[in-house]
Amino acid sequence: MPSSKVSDETAKNESHHSSVRRTFIDNGTPFPAYHRDYRRISLRQGSRGGSFVTTKASIGIVNEMFIEIVKSSSKNLQLAIGEFCDEVLPDDNQLAREILMDLAPKIKPGMKLARIGLAVRMLVSISLTYADLITDFLVLKEYGEGGDETSKYFRISIVILAVSTFINVLIAWITSANKGVKTAIKNVTIALFQLNPLVHGLSVWRGLDQSEEDVIQPIVAFTLVRVCELLFEVLPEAVLQIFVVYRSDDISWVMACSILSSVASAAFIMSDANMMAERHLMNQQRQGPYSHPLYGFIPSQDSAFWAINTGMFLFYAGYFACNLMALSAALTVFNWYYIALFMGCEFLLYLGAMVGRGQLILAAQPPGASSASAVGHIVFYLAMCTCPMFQLRSDGGFLGGGWYFCMIVYKLLSSAAIVTSATSHFPKIDGTEVSVVADTIQTILITALSISIFGATLFLCYVESSNRWTFYSSRQTGPAHLKWCFDAHTLIDGAETMDQQKAMLMMGLHPSYFDKDKVKEWLLELESDVGILGEDDKKLPRGCGDFSGHSLDSFFTKIQKAIAYYNDTESLAEVEAHLDKVKKEVDEREVVGRMASLKSFSSIKGEEIERPSSPRDEEILLLKSVIAEAHSQSDEKDAKISRMEKEIAHLRHELTKHPT
Repeated sequence: MPSSKVSDETAKNESHHSSVRRTFIDNGTPFPAYHRDYRRISLRQGSRGGSFVTTKASIGIVNEMFIEIVKSSSKNLQLAIGEFCDEVLPDDNQLAREILMDLAPKIKPGMKLARIGLAVRMLVSISLTYADLITDFLVLKEYGEGGDETSKYFRISIVILAVSTFINVLIAWITSANKGVKTAIKNVTIALFQLNPLVHGLSVWRGLDQSEEDVIQPIVAFTLVRVCELLFEVLPEAVLQIFVVYRSDDISWVMACSILSSVASAAFIMSDANMMAERHLMNQQRQGPYSHPLYGFIPSQDSAFWAINTGMFLFYAGYFACNLMALSAALTVFNWYYIALFMGCEFLLYLGAMVGRGQLILAAQPPGASSASAVGHIVFYLAMCTCPMFQLRSDGGFLGGGWYFCMIVYKLLSSAAIVTSATSHFPKIDGTEVSVVADTIQTILITALSISIFGATLFLCYVESSNRWTFYSSRQTGPAHLKWCFDAHTLIDGAETMDQQKAMLMMGLHPSYFDKDKVKEWLLELESDVGILGEDDKKLPRGCGDFSGHSLDSFFTKIQKAIAYYNDTESLAEVEAHLDKVKKEVDEREVVGRMASLKSFSSIKGEEIERPSSPRDEEILLLKSVIAEAHSQSDEKDAKISRMEKEIAHLRHELTKHPT
């Protein structure tokens, strides 16, 4: 019974994959590089076409498919791996089959433990999220029962919860954009009842890939929901509650629990998001998780792993609490526009420092743009004010370790100064006695500072020693680091060759980062039949990061726009002439391939193939080649069905002979 169930599931999955592949082909669109069906290209089919099996990209595809099978198989693992090998491996590759069959049961327990660890993290995260939400509603109930004195707090809290719910609904609608009206209405309803963190969390734990209807990946959706909740619900509600505490005669246990749950929820959300982001960056490195010069602070030892998680949580809890107390104290004593003016001055100083380091340009800009938008840095600044992401320590276009460390120290010291200054005005505010004693607030502040410093020290003691410096030192500015990535011979991210790495950088970043002569030299060395342009499917190979699977036409278009930025007419003409020549050779290679397919099919049918005498004849021959390929696939399917019918007839005969 288990065997038949696995076979049925496999047949159902294969039917889905074939349908999706045919849909893309019929629409004339390429597979997205992140799409799971893009990764399910059969090596058996590729071996008929030539060099596909021997490429490194093919090995990467097999590895990812193999891991997915091991993760998802819950019954007969050996049978599932056997069917997988039948699908993707050529008939004569017995050694690879034996290796995969032996490897699967050995890695299954480790992957199972990883899923258990993920489940625990998701459970803790979701529990803290809903504990904070429930206590916020209980505090809202207290505001409503407090009469005229708390009515304004009730209205403000309602607005905060309404904005948070609206953001959740907006995310649900965006993520359901391609799934139909019914699915969109269902997801919006789930968001209205604040259940989307649970739904997205279950999707991540089940390991669901991004389907063709998904706008973003499930893990990205889960992280987005939690971060938006932190910014639009946890932070403003906690500030309001501490503000109320400063003016209250008595602190209820509901209010205290709500503030503590907000701090714990924010700390866990940020520490878990940091770990997921860093692990993702480490897994992207084809040369190994610790090969990148900046990313890779997660240690391999279990004891160190738990130590850095604990240290990270304590650091974020203390840091978030200090900033909450400072903001609430400032709102209690000063008018809100003084706070906005102070933060605006801080941001201008921050921008000035970034201009000095040449780090305002963050991503690809329109050709000829003289300056880049600072919107990204607004987000970075606000993040540093509340819960700084560890990935901002990167020199590659972000803050750099030195600025990251200095900003954290500055924010802790400024929070202490603001609380001390504000509490000195607490005896009377607007003629009203402030109930909370200043000494009590300062004691809580010192406790939060101590927790933050202890957590940061514990974290830094156990991170990988090779990456510890990235948290307090900047050895390169952002532009210098990116220029080094283009010029050096060290491979980063998923690149397997320097050509792939350069293509990934040139397509994703502003051309001002790179030396014009180096770019020109690289482009003039490109050839149509090797490297990034040598793939038979006219797509960029998998080593090109987020641009893997993009068409070569897209590559040529973006590169030509990028080199136009340098405003060098002579170099531009030389490079464009070479790219036009290479692009023409790539297009001709496709025609030659289709002609060869047509010739092969015609020889089987005993027909003579004519030579194209005009563009119209060439189009007719190309259409014939497509029809020939379809007939060839149809013949293969008919032969397979015929074999299956013979097997069924044989099994029926055997069952008739042996009915028991």
